[in-house]
Parts: sequence; C-alpha cells; structure tokens
Amino acid sequence: MTCLRSCSDGVRRYQMPALCTFQFQMVGRIDDCCKLKKETLLPCCVRFPFALICQLCWSKNVKEEREAPKQILLGAISPLYCVLLSMSIHLETESMDRGASPENPWVFPLETNNPIVAKKRAYEILKEEWNNGEFQRLNSGPIGTHSLRQYSSTYSQRCGCSQDNIDFRRHWKRTKKQIDTYIDVELPYPDAKVAASLCSGGPCKYVLVENCGLLDEWPLEYFVPNI
Repeated sequence: MTCLRSCSDGVRRYQMPALCTFQFQMVGRIDDCCKLKKETLLPCCVRFPFALICQLCWSKNVKEEREAPKQILLGAISPLYCVLLSMSIHLETESMDRGASPENPWVFPLETNNPIVAKKRAYEILKEEWNNGEFQRLNSGPIGTHSLRQYSSTYSQRCGCSQDNIDFRRHWKRTKKQIDTYIDVELPYPDAKVAASLCSGGPCKYVLVENCGLLDEWPLEYFVPNI
C-alpha cells in the first residue's frame, strides 16, 4: 500500500487510463508497456497520416529485431477506449508533472524513473480498483495485468481477426517458416486490422473543426518541449 499512497491523483486519473487503453490496443504485456520510450512514439504514420506509430521494447517473447516492428495506434469512437485521446491527455498533464525528472524517457513513468517500479505500481492500483466492489467477477481464477491482454485477445478474435494477425499484434511466439525471412516485418494492414477491431465503437481519425482557433503553436510552445 506504500506505493499506492505515494501515487498522486494524476496517476490514477490520467496515466493509468492511458496505460490501460494502450495495453488493450497493443494486446501487450504490462512490462513492455511500462518500458515504452517517448522516442519510439512517433507522431505520424506514412501510410496512415491520421494514426500514430510506436515500437515496443524487446521482451521475453521477442528474440530478434524482426520481431519488434513499428505498429499502428488508431483512435476509437468510444472515448473510454480511445488510446489517442487518453494518451494526449496523459502526455499533456505528465509534461507538467513534477513526480518524475524531465529527463525521464518513459511514456508511462507513474511518478518514477524505473519501469519495473512503474509496473508494480500499475498492478497495485489495478488490484485496488478491481476489489472496490464496482466490478462483478464472471469467472473464477486469478485476475491480474495479463487479464487485460486476455481480454483484448479474445475481443479481437470475436471481431473476426485471425489468430496469426493477433499473434503478430501482441508479439506472441509463432512457428517460423522459411517464407518469414522474405516478408517485411512491418505489415500495416494486418496490424491495423487488429488495431481497428480493438477500437470500441469503431476506428476514427481526428480532424480540427474549421475556425476552432486551435493552432499548433500553443501545444508546441507549452508542453511538447517537456515531453
């Protein structure tokens, strides 16, 4: 409980929702998501200009560079599941947060410069939330951070995605074939297909309303330098 008390309200309100939506969208391990570096979160995808791209770190399931490609992040119509919306709010507030050093390279620091500690904090926060009485247990068995990965894997397959495409999205070990050495590691369509299936309400792209008055200069001047 010590790590829970040390976390500010901003961690629960902004960082944890962003971390959970990112983990859900990537069908990822919480360890890998907490090790996401800001330098690997890129603001533009060449094939899909309205999307972000990111690159997860090497994990126990990733043994070579070919298995850690750049992957697509899509916006969702549902604001609760939209990874672009939650991450934009998180990055803006985190850039003004004093809980971590300005040199912190991690996207989800959770007020620490250590991704291992961040992972433990994320688990404790989720454990507390799952036990607060608002969640109804439907199945027996343990619930942990892997439950989010299990949920997104099942959700995308129920939406019609193939097992191979889901395995590609979540960096799961697959049986290698000779043809795999001739196929580019970045496969935008299969990756985007699974990403789109995980967008509750459907995928979407954001555009500025005409004459809204929001210009690039404001975010570039005030919070982007800190990110």
